[in-house]
Order: sequence, then C-alpha cells, then structure tokens
Amino acid sequence: AGRENIVTYSVDQDGADFTARNIRVVQDGQAAFEIVGVGIIGRVRLRTGDTAAVSPALAAATAAIAAGIPFAEVLEALNGIEIGRL
Repeated sequence: AGRENIVTYSVDQDGADFTARNIRVVQDGQAAFEIVGVGIIGRVRLRTGDTAAVSPALAAATAAIAAGIPFAEVLEALNGIEIGRL
C-alpha cells in the first residue's frame, strides 16, 4: 500500500520497462526504431530524420501505455504524427 507503480523507458539501457532499439534513419529519411517491452514489440517510423526525436516519442508512448492506451493505438499515433508540426 502507498507504493507507486513506476514505469521506466530508455533509448540506451536494456533494463527499462520499455526500450527503443535499432534506432536509425531509413532510406526515405525517417527516424525508425522498435519499441520493446515485456511481451510487446512494435516498429515506429517518425516523420523526421532526427533521431533525437526518438527519446521523447518513447517517453510519450510509455506514458500512454502506462495510462492504459492499447499498444496498437500508441503505435498508430506515433507512425502518423508529423514531428515538424507539433
């Protein structure tokens, strides 16, 4: 009782609850990576060539999943967002 449920994320440490792996810029100029968590994995392509956007995208995904939003919906949102228009 009284304990917080802490969910962690990382772009460079495998011990987190959610990690970004295989971060790269793909041929079409998008930043791509995989989100890996306990029992889940999903591919993301951000509409930016800046891999620095991966960390905040992973943070948002982790918060959304922790709040109960289904993983498939989180992936759909990340893959559809235009980073330059935020």
